[in-house]
Formats: sequence, C-alpha cells, structure tokens
Amino acid sequence: MLYIVKGMFQMAVEANAAPEAKHTAERILRNDGIKAIALEATENNSDNGRKRGDVK
Repeated sequence: MLYIVKGMFQMAVEANAAPEAKHTAERILRNDGIKAIALEATENNSDNGRKRGDVK
C-alpha cells in the first residue's frame, strides 16, 4: 500500500503499515545523508501522480 509520510519533508513510500512507512522514509533519507524524523504517515488511496520514493 502507498503511504504519504510527512515531517520536514513529504514522501510517498510503499509499506504494509504506517510505522513501517515512517521507518522506510527515514531510512531512505538517512541513506542520502539527511537526518530527518517522520511525524505522520497516512494511507494514500489514490496515487495523485506520485511514485514510490517521490519527495516534495
């Protein structure tokens, strides 16, 4: 399922549950050298043109 994860960033990630989505987004950013904390993860019922890993 696609989740929109928000913090000081907004990212679409694929995960099975919200906590997993938050951890995935933090890991993606950390691997790029960015230290960030995910504050919220919500299910995205439509993709709104977003693809997994997109950052806004």
